[in-house]
Amino acid sequence: MKQGFIVFVSLLAGLVFSVSASKAATVTVDDTLKNLIGRWKGEAFVEKRLDRTEELVLRPIFDNKFVFAELAPLPGQTKNFQGKGFLSYDSNEGKYLFYWFDNDGFNGKYEGEKQANSIIFAYVDRRGNKRILTLEVENKNQFTVSIQDGGRLVQTIKYTRE
Repeated sequence: MKQGFIVFVSLLAGLVFSVSASKAATVTVDDTLKNLIGRWKGEAFVEKRLDRTEELVLRPIFDNKFVFAELAPLPGQTKNFQGKGFLSYDSNEGKYLFYWFDNDGFNGKYEGEKQANSIIFAYVDRRGNKRILTLEVENKNQFTVSIQDGGRLVQTIKYTRE
């Protein structure tokens, strides 16, 4: 766990350095991301079957340049899925950025764009496999995340504000 934390902090430092070294640091938390800040309870479904429940905490960091995401299982879960990430909006590039790291060994950088009440994030791995993550805001107290791998829906997570 300690080694994972060191890797996580190193990646965060690199991310902050690359943002501060870029053109006039245009990374910020826009209104869409601001509305997601808070504590959320999630129900993750795999093939329409409840797989796990989790808590997601989203909070602003670094003078509102990023939203820090921390995901943990709720008590009593048999699965111990955990993750951390950062979300931001790059107004210079006109796109959303999402960096994610979890205890299943996944880490990656997603890039996204807004479409109506959703942000569509895409990640392409070294082999060219594409993962699509759709964050759909239903209202100020609910949003859904759908994850597709290779065009196939693999997971849906429904979040409700606590």
